[in-house]
Amino acid sequence: MLLNCLAKQIRALPSTFTAACRMSSVTTENAEFTEVEEPPMVYGGYTNLRQAWVSNLDTVKENPSTIIDLHPQVFGSRPRIDIIHENIVWQRKYRYVSYANTKVTAEVNMSSKKPWPQKGQGRARHGTRRSPLFKGGSVIHGPRSHTTHFYMLPFYKRVYGLTSTLSVKLIQDDLHIVKNLDLPSDDPSYINDLVDSRLWGPSVLFIDE
Repeated sequence: MLLNCLAKQIRALPSTFTAACRMSSVTTENAEFTEVEEPPMVYGGYTNLRQAWVSNLDTVKENPSTIIDLHPQVFGSRPRIDIIHENIVWQRKYRYVSYANTKVTAEVNMSSKKPWPQKGQGRARHGTRRSPLFKGGSVIHGPRSHTTHFYMLPFYKRVYGLTSTLSVKLIQDDLHIVKNLDLPSDDPSYINDLVDSRLWGPSVLFIDE
């Protein structure tokens, strides 16, 4: 019984679809169309403008006054954790210089005398104790001092890493925008009270134009 009902419904699908198309067909002679502005296209898809409060630094208590619009290509990009990690590794390595140094055969402070005769003792033949085969001897293909680890990260990865970091900071409420950096006092304790009262965390970076 159930199979018969399903078969009837399936056979009726073409006629139902045709009737629905006839009912939905309309004329566009007198129709009015309004153009909708599309959101800007950014790397990773469409997104809308981002907004943030503009705060102040002249008082310890936060007093946000206005809202500012932020560009979505900078503060609304889709974050890539792998590219952020590549930027962090690049920042750590691009000015790192390795001073590890190993001695070659000529630099080892040891006699160059033949340790034992060439034949007659059943030992392997050696010409000097400076050989890398002996303990305290030289090192083959070892690191030499003043080796730089500098390399240049591609430009698009540097830019995308910056926009990803700013977008994440804005989402996590770790990015604060202020009118200016004018402080009412030069006392360092004022900065400490300001950071503690606004819960900015143990590390704060102030960036000016």
